[in-house]
Amino acid sequence: MPLPLPNLPPVVAGPAWMVLAGTGYTLASVCTRELSSDYSTAQLAFMRAVIAIAFIAPMIARNGISVMKTTVFPIHAVRACLTYGGMMCWFYAVSVIPISDYTALLYIQPIFTILLAMLILGEKAGPRTWGAIAVAFAGALIILRPGFQEINLGMLAALATGVL
Repeated sequence: MPLPLPNLPPVVAGPAWMVLAGTGYTLASVCTRELSSDYSTAQLAFMRAVIAIAFIAPMIARNGISVMKTTVFPIHAVRACLTYGGMMCWFYAVSVIPISDYTALLYIQPIFTILLAMLILGEKAGPRTWGAIAVAFAGALIILRPGFQEINLGMLAALATGVL
């Protein structure tokens, strides 16, 4: 299926998609934060799914339901479950901790990517990689416990979002 931005060169389309994605995540976080006092995390996740269907429906209408067919259903099922878990952690974290803390904690995501690549894919990490992991982990600890305050469940949910 062709991209909706066919006339843009890749050097422009890539950043455009990044800006669009960043804007979408920011708007979703702000809306989640505002709605979390009236709705549960599960209700917010359901609303997000309905909105996602609204974006996917035109593609299905244009190309048929076969566009959703897959030959590796078990892998997609695992991915969907992990995505749902990450979304639930995201919505919970955004509802109980400041969005700035949540965003800062998400910057630890590359650490989890490196660690999971070593565990699952057998990747090797050199001294520079381990040094970067140590510095990033120290930064996350500073965000989690400035002044040795107690770590709350929202902060742990934000970290879980980074893993999932």
